Amino acid sequence: MFSSLGPLSRLLMFSAILALVAGCGGGGSGNSSPPPSNGGGTTPPTDPKPDFTEVDETFQTFIDDSIVFDGISYVVVDATGTLHTATFGDHTADTVVMLASTSKVPAVMTLMALEEDSDSSFSMSQPIGEVLPFNGVYADRTPAQLVSNTSGIPGLRQLGLYGPHLCQFSFEESIDFEACGQILLSVPLPDSHEAGTIFDYGGSQW
Repeated sequence: MFSSLGPLSRLLMFSAILALVAGCGGGGSGNSSPPPSNGGGTTPPTDPKPDFTEVDETFQTFIDDSIVFDGISYVVVDATGTLHTATFGDHTADTVVMLASTSKVPAVMTLMALEEDSDSSFSMSQPIGEVLPFNGVYADRTPAQLVSNTSGIPGLRQLGLYGPHLCQFSFEESIDFEACGQILLSVPLPDSHEAGTIFDYGGSQW
């Protein structure tokens, strides 16, 4: 076929074929699109964005069915920032609520970080009487027992018998934080138990 063409015609024909092949990506280097990954590359795949749809639906169902709670709000964060926020019922993004037992999480995280710090001598298994500047009937209890609600110190179920221990719930400016802590450590409560013998949630051990 090509033998009947002159030299110039054959050159033009080959140039057209090469251009067509290059345009179709047949081995040409001008294609800027990367080849599809075969899973063997060194670049890690991008983590998919977390989906909180099911969680949100669960909270919404809970609020719809509850005769006690009027609203719920929550936020999920990680080291990079806020991942998700949602409000339900009568809650809005500006609703102010008490942290209450939610504060237990950062409190324990702080204690664990302190124990792991090589510059710290703090230990979760060390009696608190060896750490605090005052002593008392509960001085032999350890932080691990306190935060696991197994210290034997009566929990919230005995709130009616707390007496002077109620200082921990006061917003009075006259209540000294350290003085209240000394009361919690030194004033025995009814129905106290040996550490490790009972689970009793919350209260003075926190």
